[in-house]
Formats: sequence, structure tokens, C-alpha cells
Amino acid sequence: MTAHMTQPQKFPEGIEFLKLAESVAEKCCLDTDEHLLKMGKAYTECMRNVGTMLATIYRLGSCHDGCRGGDHLIEYILGRTCSSGLSALSLLRQGYYDESLALARNMGETANLLALFVKMPSRMQEWIKGSNLVLSHVGPDRLRT
Repeated sequence: MTAHMTQPQKFPEGIEFLKLAESVAEKCCLDTDEHLLKMGKAYTECMRNVGTMLATIYRLGSCHDGCRGGDHLIEYILGRTCSSGLSALSLLRQGYYDESLALARNMGETANLLALFVKMPSRMQEWIKGSNLVLSHVGPDRLRT
């Protein structure tokens, strides 16, 4: 080695890497929270609306306010959407912006799909058949009408 080159530092692996990644994410969360709080009323109002939306989706997805029966396909989709929303917020706070935006985009696509099902109910069965949908919680025989 020449004089201007330094030995590479040992980089953590295994559990030590996971601990490092978690500590960096925690620091980013604190920094993000500090910055967002400076946004004042706009941030508070936005988070209130997001929280209300996710709570509503959660209730619908878990049959909290009553079960419509049937295959629960819509409920599974709503449950996944709520999980994606909560995960997107967590990833955003941790500094994983692209991953957060990808989940937000998936949520938008799900909203479009559900809007299609409301406007054109026959499309739901077409979608199920066309996507070869397999759900671990629902047997294929339960998806047939």
C-alpha cells in the first residue's frame, strides 16, 4: 500500500449491522420529528387527517363496526392498505423516502382499484379471475360466487 491509502475500517455485520441501522433510523426519526413540528398547524392538520383515514380503513378492514360476511377480499385489501400507510409513515420518519413513496403509490393504485369496483362491480370478479388471485387466508373456492 502506498502512504496515501488507508486500511478500510471493519464494517459491522450481522446483528451489529442491524443495531447500527436501527440507531441511524432512530436519529433520523428524531431529526424528522423536530423538523415536522416546525411546520406548525399544517403538519398537525395533515397528521390528524391521515390518522383518521388510516383508523377508518383499519376499522373497515377488521370488521370492527360489523362484518358484511362473504370472502373478506375487500377487507384484506383494506388491511393491507392500512399497513402500507403506517409503514410509509414509519419509513418516511426513518429517512427511507423512496420506499415510503412507493408504498404511498401502491395505496393510490389500491384506491383506484376499489373505486373501479364501486363504479363497476362486475370488474371485481374479472380482476379476481384475471389475476389468478391466491390469498393465504381465503381458499379459491370461497372467492367464487
